[in-house]
Amino acid sequence: KTIIVITIMQLTIIQTWKSLETPVYLYDLSQRMREHNPNAKHLLFLDNNIVAFIKTFFPEYYEFFSSLKYKIQQIDFFQYLVIYILVTWNKFDSR
Repeated sequence: KTIIVITIMQLTIIQTWKSLETPVYLYDLSQRMREHNPNAKHLLFLDNNIVAFIKTFFPEYYEFFSSLKYKIQQIDFFQYLVIYILVTWNKFDSR
């Protein structure tokens, strides 16, 4: 018999950008996201934060990450790694 426990987590909105200097339209978009999701946890990862995140939590993938040709590929890969960490599925064998 297998019991699957799904942990429901707080809504977390993760945004990425290259630096703290964001265009006004992106700043406004970010503020609207906060207004529409007041109970959500909001995280901003800058490019250097993304690199540090991967070096810290997934050093085995850093070389692959660095080899990706386009920035959007790196961001997409980062998103997959974040999802891997944030979403937890616990499977218990009750035998």
